[in-house]
Amino acid sequence: KPFMLSQGLETDKHIWPNLYHAYNFYSKQHNENIVRQLKHCRTRFSEIINLDYMEAIADYMFAIDKVIRLYKIAEDGSQSIANLVSPNYSNKNTNKLTPLLKAEGASWLHRPYFKDAIHNPGEIQTSDPYLSIADGKMCITFSVKVTSKPEPYVLCCDIYWDD
Repeated sequence: KPFMLSQGLETDKHIWPNLYHAYNFYSKQHNENIVRQLKHCRTRFSEIINLDYMEAIADYMFAIDKVIRLYKIAEDGSQSIANLVSPNYSNKNTNKLTPLLKAEGASWLHRPYFKDAIHNPGEIQTSDPYLSIADGKMCITFSVKVTSKPEPYVLCCDIYWDD
């Protein structure tokens, strides 16, 4: 006689709530690990928000090995200048992804890290790990809406994620 899924569910009615709670526990623990491991990067990022020149911001951030790139996004979601990429960062996929590395003119309107920053001005947002379209590597993005300048923008910093 074939095994029926309904029979399996009846044998342990608590399996689904237990799996759900276990997932939430490990997910929360994973997010706490992200914050703990990247605390230094986040602290440094918080110190650069009020600097005027992207070059000064880049020099300060690129001293950290895990920092990949910095970029500014206008309030409409468009990236008006090319990415500033860390001189310490090397990418084996450069030939395949070269057109995406600079990202000038790209729209990040749909990205959660952009939306979160726009809705929470002055507060640093930390994305979940995701696969970057710029280089095909896992990263986390710190973002913050900077409003102290003549034209508000979202400052973003991608951090290499090697979980």
